[in-house]
Amino acid sequence: MRSRALIAFALLTSAVAGTLAGCATAEMKSACASSFSWAAPVFRCGGASGTTPEVAVKPPEPEPTSGPAAGPTTGPGAGPSAAPTPPPEPPPPPEPAATAKIAGGRIDLSETIQFEADSAVLTDRSKQLLDAAAGELSDHPEFKRIVVEDYTEAGKRHNMKLSQERGAAVKAYLVSKGVAGKRLTVKAFGDTKGRGKNPRVEFRVFKK
Repeated sequence: MRSRALIAFALLTSAVAGTLAGCATAEMKSACASSFSWAAPVFRCGGASGTTPEVAVKPPEPEPTSGPAAGPTTGPGAGPSAAPTPPPEPPPPPEPAATAKIAGGRIDLSETIQFEADSAVLTDRSKQLLDAAAGELSDHPEFKRIVVEDYTEAGKRHNMKLSQERGAAVKAYLVSKGVAGKRLTVKAFGDTKGRGKNPRVEFRVFKK
């Protein structure tokens, strides 16, 4: 900072000297004096002719500063450059609708009825499937008897009891959706007829 001040002072002194040299005669040079100005320093030179031309001294230009060019101070691009914002990820596709259709003496579901692990608690998706089954049964009152067959995982010590509880849970849910309880019969098979197959719930429908 001190060296810059010294350089600026030297430049200003040189400009003043150049201004004095610009006076035409020795008499005018002796009459040169500084004059007040809001801009650059001004010297008024007087001579025998009585004229008093004013000569402005141009101040020294500031030294250029080093470093990266600054970005705009206002607007969307203000401040340092930032990486572009990545586009948002697309939302996941909607889950397909659960469907149920009576065909060939059975209710065919678009998916398998599922329960929470080792329990008779229906999953939310399974409730949607049973909603569809209840709607199909309501549309076909000619089917007087519906048998709910439940098969559990092989190797469970309490598989028969769990199978009975799951079948009862399915019946209770269908009744809560408007299906008459007298139309529904539960058969629990445990893993005796479902050995080697996934645990599942099947529906058989009868007109008598």
